[in-house]
Amino acid sequence: MTIKRIVSFLPSATELLYELGVQDKLYGVTHECKYPPNATSKPQVIDSVIHSDGLTSKEIDTMTCQLLNDGKDIFVLNEKNLKDANPDLIISQETCEVCAAHTNQVNKALKVLQKKPILHSMNPHNLDEIINSVKELGRILEKESNVKKNNRCA
Repeated sequence: MTIKRIVSFLPSATELLYELGVQDKLYGVTHECKYPPNATSKPQVIDSVIHSDGLTSKEIDTMTCQLLNDGKDIFVLNEKNLKDANPDLIISQETCEVCAAHTNQVNKALKVLQKKPILHSMNPHNLDEIINSVKELGRILEKESNVKKNNRCA
């Protein structure tokens, strides 16, 4: 299946998509996708419940812990932007529910989308897994040559 429309729930994945040259297929990002700078022009499909501007790290931590202890999400899905994006592929992670959109947002996304996209979760824990994760994303996007060209470690 050729991927034509992508949504990234993960800032590092957004950066990789630009590096792989598929930014024109990117139709949704998170509130944290700020690099490269033109990623901020993409529609936001994920936002934070905590508006951290002007808050200290301690205040953010306290609010995050309270939300998690209460069983509440710290991220919110923008259903309209997601439906407009109509993705073939959603890239997410399952490593840390505080770092980026997690399982709850992915499950909500699948419920609101009529056409079920491919889900790709990036969960590397060491350098080898990072390299393999990038290679796997390149394979999914049919951009293996871009990965090999830009891969200075392998």
